[in-house]
Amino acid sequence: MPSGLLPLVALLITAQLVGPILGSKLAQVGPLVLDGALVLFPISYICGDALTEVFGYRLTRRVIWVSFGCQLLVVLATGLVEALPPAPGWDGQQAFSRILGTVPRMRLRVLWPIWWGSSSMRWSSPSSSGSMAWVGHRWPGGLWPQRPVPKPPIR
Repeated sequence: MPSGLLPLVALLITAQLVGPILGSKLAQVGPLVLDGALVLFPISYICGDALTEVFGYRLTRRVIWVSFGCQLLVVLATGLVEALPPAPGWDGQQAFSRILGTVPRMRLRVLWPIWWGSSSMRWSSPSSSGSMAWVGHRWPGGLWPQRPVPKPPIR
């Protein structure tokens, strides 16, 4: 296993799992009202970008599919535990449902962009590894079609 891969993957998946839960908290930052998921979004974005640039598109896509599976597990487990009847004397069901009851809906809303982003990585900007790998198979002799660079006139 390449050095540094495991911590990066753990950080990415943790940020993606915790983000929608934090999204249920709204905070006032100056004149803006933001949700708590914005705290982890940069971490998730940077980790995903670093994975692509350092370890390549193929490995990054596998990591994103693992994250996708982990998020589906959270959706199913949260829904199942919320549906279970509360124990006698436990008065936290309403608070539990208020915070974690929105997780499956938020998570499903998040899964589509994650899947689409991982699938469309190869068609994004020419600077991303996925795009270069895809384009490299399309144009023989190079990763990106080269335009002739005009040479300065000789004086």
